[in-house]
Amino acid sequence: MATSTAIGYNTGSTISGTQKIGNLAVVISNTVNPSLDPGGVKFWMGPDESLGYCIGIPVPSGTQSTPIVGLSAFLGFIRSSALTESSFVEMTNSTFGQSFTGGTQCKTYLNNNGYWTSYAQIPYIYGSPTLVFDFSNTSSYVNANTGTSVADLSGLGNNGIFSTGTGNGTPATVTGYNTTGYLNLPGTSNQRSVRLPDGLKPTGTVSFTYIVNIRPKGYSYNGDFPGILSNGSDASGNGFTLGYSSTFGGPYATRGVSNSNIVQLPYTGGSGLNTWFVSAVKFNGVSTTLYEYYDNVLYSANTVGATSVVSSVSWGFFLGLRYNQWFNGDINYTAMYNTVLTDSEILTISQTLAARTINLT
Repeated sequence: MATSTAIGYNTGSTISGTQKIGNLAVVISNTVNPSLDPGGVKFWMGPDESLGYCIGIPVPSGTQSTPIVGLSAFLGFIRSSALTESSFVEMTNSTFGQSFTGGTQCKTYLNNNGYWTSYAQIPYIYGSPTLVFDFSNTSSYVNANTGTSVADLSGLGNNGIFSTGTGNGTPATVTGYNTTGYLNLPGTSNQRSVRLPDGLKPTGTVSFTYIVNIRPKGYSYNGDFPGILSNGSDASGNGFTLGYSSTFGGPYATRGVSNSNIVQLPYTGGSGLNTWFVSAVKFNGVSTTLYEYYDNVLYSANTVGATSVVSSVSWGFFLGLRYNQWFNGDINYTAMYNTVLTDSEILTISQTLAARTINLT
């Protein structure tokens, strides 16, 4: 499916709903209509990003030819021959006279010099995550729908196991991976989720930060409290959960017996369904803070409570399941840390995630 990004040439201040890279304004919010020339800037849609990695290049002279006869532009685009890191590196080196060996090096160089690129480096940049599922990194999931394993990109080998059922789940062949950059979990009686390694369970009062980029499409077929990330020890919820609910009006997080220490946030985008947003939760040993990033704003709420989380060998740690209520929607990204990130760090990661899913359909 075709994906492209709207970019304009902007020598002024940042336009609301855009990210400014040098003199390029990149639309990162679905509240911006680029056809209306926001901020008095003419925006152009870039090439189809499903066919290769793209670079947006400023043309200060305003002499870039366009598909519209008689109308030139102040920016242009180039695209790699394939949607691979190697072709992106080759294009960057040949165009700009460099000798980089990796995509991240290229992206850093381009952004630092005022060029935009669709190349999506894994957006964790603080400390060392214990698990990363980055479904936009399509080369890492090219065979995702042929086995039971879901690749962890942290380098620690904490691969997930695609599962059906509750308790510890039963391994199942992966279904629902979409090569545009997300894993779909249907929330139906098929009961699909991803079981995470037991060693990652947030037991006791250990500190952590979890970040997900999701698009809920509904609720579980048998309940209103589906889990995004959940580690329980029994049916009463004697554990930890990051989830979402229409009852609470948005995402929520709980820890402890009978789901005590509840913290919740309202959806900022209406119903919250069929809309990409970033949700994060962190625990510092004393209090739990819940975050929601939507439309360029990071919302947060917290509750004090150092309840110890109990674990059981009979209950797994899942992405997309709380006890017997399954997540219904799409997951673009999941990262887990055994450290506490700052608000600024969570904001930066959220902005990166939001920018790359703005046109993800």
